[in-house]
Amino acid sequence: MVTLLEKGAVPWVIVTNGKLWRLYSSTTSSKVSNYYEIDLEEALYASGVNRIDAFKYWWLLFRQQAFTGLLDKVLAESRDYAKQIGERLKDRIFKKIFNNFAAGFTQNLRDHGLTDEQIDPDRVFHATMTFLYRLMFVLGEAA
Repeated sequence: MVTLLEKGAVPWVIVTNGKLWRLYSSTTSSKVSNYYEIDLEEALYASGVNRIDAFKYWWLLFRQQAFTGLLDKVLAESRDYAKQIGERLKDRIFKKIFNNFAAGFTQNLRDHGLTDEQIDPDRVFHATMTFLYRLMFVLGEAA
């Protein structure tokens, strides 16, 4: 399956054992770990409206007609949406969070006797970025 996708022999591959249905695209960066999956058994035995919605997703994305442009459109719109989310997150981090932490680092340096002229803005920037990345790593591990 990975070989077919990497060679571009096919744009999409479905892999299933009857219960789990996975849809792989040749355009994703990781051919092995990037896929869309539906547990058909779970979809069929879900309660109430969830069953109908889950089955609709399976039928919509795994039927033959989906391979004539629908899947490409869904993938493109998913990428656009992910990009928008990333931009909004970047905006939030740099407009709200980053400035607060950088101000904290700057205040700490002032509290230790440095004047504003002695405080290196590049050093504050790098310290803040390092702190944010470490914080994301720690919070990501906790989730």
